[in-house]
Amino acid sequence: GKKRKFYFSREFNPNIARNKKVDASENRFLYNMELRRNEPHYRSTPMTYGWVHESLLLRATLLKQKFIDKIKTPILILSSANDTVVENEPQFIFAEKCPVCEIVSVENTNHSMLTAKQEIIVEHINKTLEFFSS
Repeated sequence: GKKRKFYFSREFNPNIARNKKVDASENRFLYNMELRRNEPHYRSTPMTYGWVHESLLLRATLLKQKFIDKIKTPILILSSANDTVVENEPQFIFAEKCPVCEIVSVENTNHSMLTAKQEIIVEHINKTLEFFSS
């Protein structure tokens, strides 16, 4: 079943309606959807049972201190405070164990941070630029 679609996954829906709680900007939502309709590589795809299995194995490995100690490249994690797709706790555990990792919890965001309000996106981009310029 490695390539079989995971039970809770969905195919890309080119006609999905905007969720005002998630997609703060109607113009940004429409622009993004148009890009995704026109470019198949930009579409989200459903996760497979194989992907779920591999991600759980990787999670266990990434949280082992002996592997974390080998990381030398600085890491910035922008963690969405209200994410219902990705579990936040392992991100914070990893960041606490990894001395070269900085984690920022971005309030008032969900899994798709770049669809948030303009102020939040600006903060997100500024934090990223600051990280790469330091």
